[in-house]
Amino acid sequence: MIKPRRFLLVLPAVAVLLGARVPLASADPVAIKSGSISVPASSALSSPIHLEGTDGVSPFAFSGFISPDSIIAVRNCKPCDLTATMISLTIHSNGQDLTGMLTYGADHYSVGGLSDSVGNLFLAISGSALLPPPPTVTNQLATITGSFGFSQAFFQPPLAGGPFAPGNSLLGSGVATISLFAENPGDGVPRWSLLSAKYKFEPIPEPASLVLMASGLVGVALRRRRKHVI
Repeated sequence: MIKPRRFLLVLPAVAVLLGARVPLASADPVAIKSGSISVPASSALSSPIHLEGTDGVSPFAFSGFISPDSIIAVRNCKPCDLTATMISLTIHSNGQDLTGMLTYGADHYSVGGLSDSVGNLFLAISGSALLPPPPTVTNQLATITGSFGFSQAFFQPPLAGGPFAPGNSLLGSGVATISLFAENPGDGVPRWSLLSAKYKFEPIPEPASLVLMASGLVGVALRRRRKHVI
């Protein structure tokens, strides 16, 4: 049998595995595997967005536009503040400010409309990137990158006109590439200004894969402790 003290060491790992048990597929969050958001510098232009992912069972896809009325923080750097050292990658958008076509499994519906027969997509992205040293001449160019991720994101099916699959949360992250140029706002001091930004989503482990990984780690731990069984 396992010594009581060694058995207690095993319990936390087992508890982690049980607590991470994957619920039914319809309740699993959707992991975004690919996609992008293209942000132009002009605050009058929409930002195209495309997302693709899966909850491990059903495929998910969304193609549409983020309205200029949404919060897109990189546009605050036009130009950047003279004392700024970081640029925010925050994006908040939903409702009428985030429109397009959503596909989840066999369901297809539009989001961002006024009718109850359309769904809703909510995105809250956070992250930051380090600005380069201040420019020395006007029109100087620079490219920087920074990691971003969903701080909160989910989609909801239409309230009427179904049947539709239930809505769910989204998991996603990636790297944003920001292009800058130096402009002179009229005070004779060049400063960085947004030229464009590209948010590129990268694959993340699916919830089921995370549980399998945890299961494997617990199995290895148990096998090692069996060597000390008396």
